[in-house]
Amino acid sequence: MRLFCGRRCSGLAKRKRVPKSVKRVLKGIYDAEYRKRNRALLKAKKHAYFVRTYDPAQARVERKKRAGAHAEYCRRPEYKRWKSTYDRRHRSEKFYGPFAEVAMLTADLNREIKGRMTNHEIRWQTTRRTNRSSARARPKKKNGRALATASGAVTLIRPLSASSLKDVLWETLTDLKHENILPNRADAIAAQSREILRTIKTQLQIAGQAKRGIPQEIIQFSER
Repeated sequence: MRLFCGRRCSGLAKRKRVPKSVKRVLKGIYDAEYRKRNRALLKAKKHAYFVRTYDPAQARVERKKRAGAHAEYCRRPEYKRWKSTYDRRHRSEKFYGPFAEVAMLTADLNREIKGRMTNHEIRWQTTRRTNRSSARARPKKKNGRALATASGAVTLIRPLSASSLKDVLWETLTDLKHENILPNRADAIAAQSREILRTIKTQLQIAGQAKRGIPQEIIQFSER
């Protein structure tokens, strides 16, 4: 039986003599496991604390303190590149839903066309070629689907679906970059895509305002 002169001596004798550095490591492991097990509980507690202690005036003052540093951060080239990519995808998903990739490809195609020709030059070439029957373009067809060539434009995509439209847009963009297709022909393809996207955007807006789900025909069109 061990006897001690008092509580202090008894407590000192029961210590395990673990260094502080080891205790910190063990505490970090325990905290990580605890947060993983009780994620929902901790989130609810943090939200309740935020609602209980939030002061709009004080928050405004705190934001003002970091306004200069935040502005400098937003001017960084890498942030601008990231923000541009994020905003582009965010707007496409917000306005076009499952057709976000089609919308981004259409925007890329429009940008490439405008970098090579103005709207006036595109209209002039289109009118000039249309009025000359000898130079009128005849798109080649294969299995009911028109093909994009340097002298002809895609006028028919059959069966029409989101995947086939995306494929044609990608092929057209690639051909335009390699100068295998004329800009006015690429603009004709982009015009068809813009019209489809405009219709889809209108339907999605109507469904959102009426608090209804996405129309079934849009879902089927995007999944085909």
